[in-house]
Order: sequence, then C-alpha cells, then structure tokens
Amino acid sequence: MRKVFALFLVFCLFQSLMPVYAESLTTEKPFEFNFSKEGDSTALELAHPGDRFLAFSVEFAEKSASEAGITIEGANAIESGPVTWSNRFDREVFVHDGPTSIVDNMKPAPGAWKLTIKPVSGPVSGKIKVIDLGPVTKIAYTEKTGAIQICKPDNSGIVALSEVSHPDFPGSSEEFAGSVTADGDVMIPLPVGFYTLRTSGPLVSSLQAHMIPVHAG
Repeated sequence: MRKVFALFLVFCLFQSLMPVYAESLTTEKPFEFNFSKEGDSTALELAHPGDRFLAFSVEFAEKSASEAGITIEGANAIESGPVTWSNRFDREVFVHDGPTSIVDNMKPAPGAWKLTIKPVSGPVSGKIKVIDLGPVTKIAYTEKTGAIQICKPDNSGIVALSEVSHPDFPGSSEEFAGSVTADGDVMIPLPVGFYTLRTSGPLVSSLQAHMIPVHAG
C-alpha cells in the first residue's frame, strides 16, 4: 500500500512539473470557447509572421447570455541585443455589440503571442478565428534607431507610445517625446517598431494614431 501511495505521489509530482502547452490558434483553425462562469479562462498561442496584419473575429453563439462578453489579452516579447520590445493588447467584446466583433489592436510583432481568453460575464460561448487583413511593412528588430517626423502640427505636444527598453533612451520605456525643428516640425527619435502617436485636440482630450511603423535610418 505504501509503495502504491509513493508511486502516486511521484506521478503527481511529475504531472505538476510537466509544461502546460497552450492550444495554437491559426487562420485555418478557429477556437471554440464555452465559459459557464466568471473566473474561467483559456490560454492560446499565436505564431505571428510579422509581415501580415492579423486580427480576431469573435462570433457569439445564440445561447450566450445577452449581457455576456469576453476579454482577449495578448502579450509578446522581442529581444535583440540590449533592446526589448514588450507588446501587449486587451479588448472586451460583448454579445450586445452584435453577433460578430473584430479585435484589431494587436501589433504585427513577429514571434509567439500568448493569448488569454476569459469571460466578462457568463454563460458565454462561441468561436474565435484569426483573420488576415493583408500585408504590412516588416520591421527589422535591431538596436538601430529611427524617428517619426510630423510636419508643422498645430499642437507640438505629441508623444509616441510603445513599451521598449533601449540603452539609448534611458527612462523612456513607454512614452517618447521629441523636439520642434527650426521648420516647425516635430521630430521624435525612436527605437524601431510600431508606435501610437498621442496628442490633445481642440474638442477632445486625446487624439491617437495607431500602428505607425519606424524603421532604422
């Protein structure tokens, strides 16, 4: 009996040490979800090529509660020498938004994206599939730098947003500011990558432009 119990403990320890592999999500393979309560979640993995603009189509099943929804979270990290790009996104979509919702705020960053799907409220079920929205410029992720130039903007208080750790930009990390040239342009030196530009507007507190590519040079 003791031997059986010891073998059972060894088996449990072995199981706990085994890595947990997330299910892969591809354009050819939709994922079906079915959450009965809050606190449930599912881990997925997406291999991004980096030269396509990929998004997610979320289709809710008719049996989902009218107030139900899900959250999609994604994380990706790229390292090149001393530079690290930490890419993240999250989006909530709800049944009352319509039978199909498109989530398109994932940067086209290459490599493995770790995705987490969880209910906002349940029960909720349906399927998620990757959709290809077309080609996008591919970034060569190196420690070389580039810049964004905004020609004579009405408001010079423009910042570029992306979570990057680069030795040439100590203390910047997520928010990069530039300077105004003699011609009235705003020049923002940056590590390569994709950025969001943010400024304030006359009628709204914040105006943003997303997925702005920066190449070396």
